Amino acid sequence: MKTVEEKLQDVRRGALPRVPRPAFLLVLLGFLCACGGQPPPAPAPKHGHASQGAVSLISAGGIGQWIKDNRGKAVFVNLWATWCPPCVAEMPQLNAFHKSMDPGRVSLLAVSVDDPSRMESTVAPFVKKHGLGFPVRVLDSTSPDELGAALGIEFSGAVPVTVLFSPAGELVRTWEGEVTSETLRAALAGVKY
Repeated sequence: MKTVEEKLQDVRRGALPRVPRPAFLLVLLGFLCACGGQPPPAPAPKHGHASQGAVSLISAGGIGQWIKDNRGKAVFVNLWATWCPPCVAEMPQLNAFHKSMDPGRVSLLAVSVDDPSRMESTVAPFVKKHGLGFPVRVLDSTSPDELGAALGIEFSGAVPVTVLFSPAGELVRTWEGEVTSETLRAALAGVKY
């Protein structure tokens, strides 16, 4: 049996002690139980806006649920893609709009129609590079018909498309093509809270 000092010398030389597999699994299980199997919570968003960078998948049904979860607010859903020049051009406008709005009254969700397999390699870096402060999701393999039905619109699959819902969850307006922050602000003037 080696002394503690001998074990430390082995570690310094790079000869790590062999940990029996059951012991390793017990330590790993203990760690997972201690943290609830979940990553630490994200820091609170600054100024009430969603934090940037966290991109995840969403289904057409998930978009519908997001709209329901934001009842009481005017809700904008923007359909876009990283490969679409007008979509890329409108992102600074959407970001400026989002930053200028009261998060207690207005929500914005950007849903990328990029291939879901490119979420980590393309969409997440795009969000980080452009400092987008609103939630961004990547649409899973939902068809344009399912997506259109979830949003209550006729959706051809062409992007960008921006949809406005009232605080009651009713469809107010749809824009096909690039939008500006001024256009979205003007549309809010007609929304009843």
